Amino acid sequence: MSVPARDPISPVQAAHNRAEKVEKRRQDLSEHHAHYLAANTAWHVDGRSQILVKKPMDNTVNVVPEPAIISVIDRIDSDDLYVACDGGYKGPTPYTKDFSGVKLSFKFGKPVGVSKVADDFELLVKRIQTLEKEVAVMGANETISIVHHNKHFPSSSLIKLRHSLFSKVDNQVHAESVPLEDDSEDTAENQAAQALDALQDTHVVNVPPFYDMHFMLLNPLTYRAHLEGAVAEIRFTLVHHVIGKGNNLKNVFTADVVDVVIIHGAPPRIVTPRRARVFAIHPSSPTKRPRQG
Repeated sequence: MSVPARDPISPVQAAHNRAEKVEKRRQDLSEHHAHYLAANTAWHVDGRSQILVKKPMDNTVNVVPEPAIISVIDRIDSDDLYVACDGGYKGPTPYTKDFSGVKLSFKFGKPVGVSKVADDFELLVKRIQTLEKEVAVMGANETISIVHHNKHFPSSSLIKLRHSLFSKVDNQVHAESVPLEDDSEDTAENQAAQALDALQDTHVVNVPPFYDMHFMLLNPLTYRAHLEGAVAEIRFTLVHHVIGKGNNLKNVFTADVVDVVIIHGAPPRIVTPRRARVFAIHPSSPTKRPRQG
């Protein structure tokens, strides 16, 4: 028995379905997650750093504060998307002295076509900027925020997150080591592959917590293909560091990924046709037409 073919969905209907799915997820998150858009949070001093934690209850005493996991639904930006499975490691640099310091990073901003989610992003930016001002050391030479300007839309902002690929082995904790996949054809000449061997006994791999629409971990070789332009549920933590001494101080805010779950991928791209052949005589010219008779 043949199954009747479904009528194709128009682009307008497809966009409507995506927006409806995002709004439903947003409603659920805003109602059930205490720290949606960084709500109900406070700073906790930890040495020279300060961690954003769950706001303590009035009657709690001697309770160890837990890091607040901020949640939001937004669009992963196509620019500054550094999510190669090996972190793009090509050898030591002034910023990354060895492979163990490699971090993946990306930025996210408000999506188009979902007004409530776009408004939520603007509210999140304002809250983060307020939180950063609360603990930033006055008189510091520089402050590095997680909020960045959007170079394509100057009136808008982006938020930058990172993910550390490695953690140092703790003798008290036995973490499961997960091999880092390598897509290089010639591992003998691959800097990342050689550097990975040197870390086998001292570090473990922190598998990037990137999930597809079915809540399954993404294949490391497909991170960019899935994440670029996707609308996702994003969760992260926020920490403030003071770097330097004396009159040479710097405020540094960092946001670490807890997980990313794709709600829907980016809309299909318009494929640019290959360059057409250019003929000396146009194909429709009378001289090119087949003779009759």
